[in-house]
Amino acid sequence: MPKDLNVGYPLRKPSFSARLMSHLQSQIETVPRKGISYEPVNFDDLIHPNCRWAWDDIAARNKLHRYAKHVRSSQSFAVNLFGGLPDSGIRAILVSFFGPIDTIEKPILEYEDAKDRLRETVMSGQQTQVDVLLRGTRTNGEKVALLVEVKLTETDFGKCSGDGDVNNDAQHLCSTPGPFGSDPVNCFKLRNGGAKERRTYDHYIPVMSLPWDDTFDSCWYRSTAYQPMRNVALAAMLQKEEGIETVVAVCAPLLHREMWSHFHKACGVRPKGSLWPLPAELVLALHDDETYQFLRDRYFLDVSGPLEKHDELELATWSIIESFDQLFDHQFFIVETHPGGEQYDCITFADRAHGYPRSVVDLNRNGRIHIHNGVDTTSLDDGWERAINGQANSVATDIGLALGLQKGRTEHQPVSRTYRRVVELGRRAGESLRWRIDENAELEHHGDSLKLVAHQLERNGSQYDEVNLPSTVFASRYRS
Repeated sequence: MPKDLNVGYPLRKPSFSARLMSHLQSQIETVPRKGISYEPVNFDDLIHPNCRWAWDDIAARNKLHRYAKHVRSSQSFAVNLFGGLPDSGIRAILVSFFGPIDTIEKPILEYEDAKDRLRETVMSGQQTQVDVLLRGTRTNGEKVALLVEVKLTETDFGKCSGDGDVNNDAQHLCSTPGPFGSDPVNCFKLRNGGAKERRTYDHYIPVMSLPWDDTFDSCWYRSTAYQPMRNVALAAMLQKEEGIETVVAVCAPLLHREMWSHFHKACGVRPKGSLWPLPAELVLALHDDETYQFLRDRYFLDVSGPLEKHDELELATWSIIESFDQLFDHQFFIVETHPGGEQYDCITFADRAHGYPRSVVDLNRNGRIHIHNGVDTTSLDDGWERAINGQANSVATDIGLALGLQKGRTEHQPVSRTYRRVVELGRRAGESLRWRIDENAELEHHGDSLKLVAHQLERNGSQYDEVNLPSTVFASRYRS
């Protein structure tokens, strides 16, 4: 991990924003607009063709931001990241948050509540507008929704406009710790500046019963936690008024560590489980090959250094699984195991052919690859060396032949490719990532149905001991 990007909090100069701007201008011919907005000369350089429908829809609803065409616009980033997401990608994300989903709907970008049930426009205020809304329905008809706040280079989530308002007759509450200055009744923002109707944030969020948090030395929602609070209130409103199970996720590049620091601060002053991380790298990894390459090269800076051993093994693990899924039809599922009294570190292919979970292939990162065909065990002594050197296909072929499987899988993009891509994208951001797979999860076979369920993506390695980064990058909200 490059030290200059990770020691110090926030990033050492140049900032992530400056780095990305320089990168974008090396790729795109831009022209200054209005003095500060650097817009592409060719619009197709800004929005990928697969995502143009989302841009046009936002424009038709008059919801484009003032600087939407800026090459660093988070709105353009959201359009590119979610507008071209295939149905399988939308489903994978929803499943990770809500479990099995029967049907999905097209994403809505720049969503807001048409009924304004948070009462934000009473005094011509700005209504809470969520960057992306993903929706689905369970087999029993229950509806679910994920509200996604997308950030690209913003330095924080913004602040409450009530702080410093000349008409604020309760300014002292802005400096008082606690939710709404520990006095929601008299909060200037909740009172809508003295209007007849109050904002309803505290009606939908039980703020006064939240555990005390010392992160902020003034009103919890005075600064960077303000926008996430509004999003969580909108989610709680949809849950209460329409019966839609709704949660909020924040989506940003992993390399934008300053934004992730604000995210973790905001999590401490919300109801537990109401705000979740959704790394932009994970969303990107769910795209088709062409869109994936376009967006990866456009937005995701490569600051990777030499691979360490555990990074090589993690990449090799998912490369082998991806190749196996491409080559063979099978009914195996994936699980993390630690046999030998925890001395082995395995990603295991398993089945229930005999009515109980049984290891079939152990990809032991502390040793060799072992294949159990029911009669004896075959070990690939050079399996890891070959996979690390780009020969994952040959390793997967040897595994399949040892199990007596016949090649014949039709050309497709296995879901396991997402797992491999995420690890690779993490490396681009200077991160050492590792997938953790819940050993007790009820998992289906992963040939075409590996799901982000009961899985967790963690930072791995001793290099994180000296920096203020949380261990968990992504965690499935849903547990089987």
